[in-house]
Amino acid sequence: MTRGMSMRLLLALVPIVSLPFVALAQDVGAGPGLERVGPERVGPRLAAVSNFGQGWLPALAEAALADGLTDFRDAVYWRNVERGGDVAFDSAVTTWPDAVATGGGSLSLTVNNGHPEHDGGHTPHTDAAIAAFAANAAATVARFPNIHTVEVGNEWNAANFVSGPVREDGLDRRAWHHVRLLAETSARVRAVRPGLRVLGGATHSIPGPYIAELLALGAREHMDALAIHPYTTPVEQLGPHIGFLRRLPGAEGIDLEVTEFGHEGSDPDAADHLLRSWCQFALAGVSRAVWFPLHPRGDGFAALYTREGVRTVVGDAHALIRAELEGAAVTDAAPDPFTHACALGPVEAPRHLVIWGAPRGVTLAPGLVARDAGGAVLPTEGLTLSDRALLISAPQGGAARLGDTVRLGVQRVLADSYEQYDFPRAAGEQAPGDPFERFARAGERRIALDTRPGQDRNGVPWYPHRGAAEDAGLWLTSDTLVLSRWGDTPLEIVHRYVAPAPVEAVLEARVAPAARSEDGVTVRIARDDGAVLVDETLREERVYALPVTLAAGATLEIAVGPGATARGDVVGYRFTLRRP
Repeated sequence: MTRGMSMRLLLALVPIVSLPFVALAQDVGAGPGLERVGPERVGPRLAAVSNFGQGWLPALAEAALADGLTDFRDAVYWRNVERGGDVAFDSAVTTWPDAVATGGGSLSLTVNNGHPEHDGGHTPHTDAAIAAFAANAAATVARFPNIHTVEVGNEWNAANFVSGPVREDGLDRRAWHHVRLLAETSARVRAVRPGLRVLGGATHSIPGPYIAELLALGAREHMDALAIHPYTTPVEQLGPHIGFLRRLPGAEGIDLEVTEFGHEGSDPDAADHLLRSWCQFALAGVSRAVWFPLHPRGDGFAALYTREGVRTVVGDAHALIRAELEGAAVTDAAPDPFTHACALGPVEAPRHLVIWGAPRGVTLAPGLVARDAGGAVLPTEGLTLSDRALLISAPQGGAARLGDTVRLGVQRVLADSYEQYDFPRAAGEQAPGDPFERFARAGERRIALDTRPGQDRNGVPWYPHRGAAEDAGLWLTSDTLVLSRWGDTPLEIVHRYVAPAPVEAVLEARVAPAARSEDGVTVRIARDDGAVLVDETLREERVYALPVTLAAGATLEIAVGPGATARGDVVGYRFTLRRP
């Protein structure tokens, strides 16, 4: 399962044949993000994508098992098992589950690839090839009792892992092909291993129409859980995006596994990404989360170990979660929209607290310990909250309870376009809990930016976002704007803040046009009394810090538009109002 570089931006912009929009926005895009959940949620099990089926590394396996990492996601490839109709598990890459089992390890088996003797080696699509594919999966789970799950397919809503007629049929038929393979494989593996867990979907990102089509075709009858790979979702948006998924028709109460997630970048950043993601998965009710990869794959994604079995800082974070947090009851302890917090343990006395958010001081009661994601102990003197997670732990018999043994300084943030980004309940409405009106404007005409389900048309993100029904080239996410023009008319995207009470604040406005923007973007920040704070064309990233005074009911407007052309006008943004 190799990944490409700059995955989030790449998938947001690459044109593909996409599913038709099926009016999901008004039906399931409604409402705020994931609702707060109680202690019935538990921290998901952690596993790792091992790729032993592509090359057996015994020293690496031994090191991971010795560390207590005993759950892997991997493949035993059909082409290596069946030759001329004969089935044999007789090589290191086909018998590696036995070696893992001797160290107490188990795995989820991914079955996706074709076989050169069936359907020309392409993704199985004829009845005979599908039956042979499913028979191979059944033979594999019968041979290896430490396989606890079969995951059918891998990222079929993308183009990398399908071939032949399944790919050529286009995305609007992809779900139909997937359900045929899922149904046959599920029946065969459960016949030889009753009670075996089966996963379907395995989508890249969280594409609403594709998942809705799978469910409409009856996929849920053949699987125990839906698998997703939310690479393109920012960590703080995992709750709203998964909440959107659960509101799709047929997805009510569905079990979720994140069978791939990872991070391109430095090991410390990846370790922090792992801990924050795990917290959000826990609150979203995800039952199992699988880090990609176990060892370096040459694609920039941070690994848990070197190929020789030396644990990295990311591996430290993985091991820490498994040892201390996995399986604990979890409660959303966030005190406001600008702070994220998972309390782990009994509600009345949580043992651990994972917390990050807008900067402010953190004071701990005696005996409590603060660590970073990799487990390094931090000085408690001068401890501050930031966008990197803190793991705060209490001694045995103690409690890491926010507002009691863990106290935070004054919250200075009044509004934040990233943290409070959400989806409207219905077309043309304001998103609940969002202090910003977000819309597009063409001259004097206001254009609604309503909920779009993701991958519903070419050139849009593969996850829920907001966009204009009449222009696929005009949309926004929690951190990105994409601009458009209608002939001579520029379409700008506007964030309008209406003061609920008198406001004395500083506006921190980050606007970052992509380097490929042909002629930059326009930025205009103004109050409704006519005062213009900024009015200029921008060709590179800038962060404005502007004092703002507003009477109750007064408005502040931030408008970002294209220059003479909208070519390349992909813009990073974040707007924060903060008390001085």
